[in-house]
Amino acid sequence: MEVSSVQAEEPTLLCPFCDEPVSSSSPALLTMYHDLESQTWSDPLPDNPHHHSAKSFTVFALYCERHRFENQSLPVAIKNNWPMSIDFGKLFECVTSYCDDLEALIEEPEESEFFNRARRSFHSGSSKSTNINNFTEESTG
Repeated sequence: MEVSSVQAEEPTLLCPFCDEPVSSSSPALLTMYHDLESQTWSDPLPDNPHHHSAKSFTVFALYCERHRFENQSLPVAIKNNWPMSIDFGKLFECVTSYCDDLEALIEEPEESEFFNRARRSFHSGSSKSTNINNFTEESTG
């Protein structure tokens, strides 16, 4: 099965391994899929005729992690104009330029809107799980 050809047939492709929706087929994801072809076999399911199986989920876990990143986290990053690459050579200088602000946060964390959001998300005794989407949804209003 070629992921790109299936995607052309179906607007929302299901992952051939975890059966979750996959709405993108980046070059990295396609390469990962092709690398998995020799380690998996066709195992159609009623709701996912392109389903594949492997001797262990660990064989395809990174593939599923990658498509979740591309479908969930990456759109949030793009929407918020987060950098897509980091110049690590300039990172130390960038962080140290915020030294005064960071020291103020350490001394009075309650003054930080991010600290207060995190505290609300992880308040004592809470079983609420938080991920990047929950945090950014709260931050946008």
